[in-house]
This record gives sequence, structure tokens and C-alpha cells, in this order.
Amino acid sequence: MTPAERMNAIRNEALLDKIVLRLTRAFALLAGIATLGLAAHMVVDVCLRFFFNTPIEGTLEYVTYWWMPCIVFFGLALTQRRAENIDLPMLHERLTGRTATVSSIIAHVLTVLFVGLIGWYGLENALAQTAVGEFTSATNTLVWPMRWVVPVGIAILVLQLLADIRQTLRQDSGALASKGAVNENEVFGV
Repeated sequence: MTPAERMNAIRNEALLDKIVLRLTRAFALLAGIATLGLAAHMVVDVCLRFFFNTPIEGTLEYVTYWWMPCIVFFGLALTQRRAENIDLPMLHERLTGRTATVSSIIAHVLTVLFVGLIGWYGLENALAQTAVGEFTSATNTLVWPMRWVVPVGIAILVLQLLADIRQTLRQDSGALASKGAVNENEVFGV
């Protein structure tokens, strides 16, 4: 790989990292807005119920089908990016060097597979509910648009996990190259 090709590859990786970062932040912002929306909805509902004895119709449905899925699924990628998911430090902290890298990559790949299945089934459900125009029978609250939150949120999470895998590989290759354990061609895959 020539130096120019190497620099071009580095620029492309940086661009991909920026795209994933912006998507992650944008969806985290949507999760934050949904959190504020849920809080405002609940406050208004309680006030109307208490002062005027007329609650907002469908509050339970809006909280269950509109606000909560956005809060949960749109925030997953940022949680992953900040490494704030539940993990097992007792095991991982005891590993060093290449073993820690391999362990981290295996964990990330398994997570991609698991959440990928959740996203796939979420996509199938979203397509099916969109086709029938799902709504709740009690209050006629429209539900099908929010079925898309699961596959979209999972897709952003998978992108973040893939970026994390690439970052782990890059850090491991850099550490090995700086120690002289591998030559430059092995680091850059030539």
C-alpha cells in the first residue's frame, strides 16, 4: 500500500467515524427530546386530571408506544459509544494485550449478531404493522409508525458496534506496531 493510498484509507475511516458519531448524537438527541416529551405529557395529564378531572385520552398508549421506545432504542448507540453498557470487568480486566483485544472483538461480534436478530424481527414487525395500519383498539391511537423505532435504533447501534470493532483493531495494530511486534505491512493488511 502506497503512502497516498494509506492516507486515503485513513481519511475514509475518519469520515465513517464522523458519520457514525453524528448519527449516534442525532438519535441520542431524539431520545432526549422523547424524554422531555414524556415528562411534559405526564405533567399535563396529571394537572388536567387533578384540576379539571379530564385527563389526556390515550396517555398510557402514548407513553407505551410512542415515548418509551424512542427513549430506549434511540439512546442505545450513545450508550455503546460511551462504553456505559453492562459489562463483565472482572473477566476483561484480567486479560492483557492480544487476549483482551480478541475477547473484546468476540464480545462485540456476538452483540452485533444478537441485536441484529432483534433488529431483524423488529423490521419484520414494523413491515407487518405498517401494512395493516396498526392502532390501539381502546383509544384509536396510531401505533404503526413507532414500530420503526426498533429497527432504526438497532441499525444505529450496529453501526456503532462495527465502529467500535474497527477502533479496537486499529488500537491493537498500533500498539503492536509501536512495540515492533509486527511490521508495517501486517498492520495495514498488505
